[in-house]
Amino acid sequence: MKELVGYCEGCKKPVYCENGFLNGVYEGQKLYCDNCYTNEHKS
Repeated sequence: MKELVGYCEGCKKPVYCENGFLNGVYEGQKLYCDNCYTNEHKS
């Protein structure tokens, strides 16, 4: 099952919950896709 959760703060792509797992990251009351979160939080 795939449900739309919201849109990425960085690139505005849709972020889904698939089979109970968020296909992204929710941090600081903001939703990010995996790519944008990784790029923003590189060391």
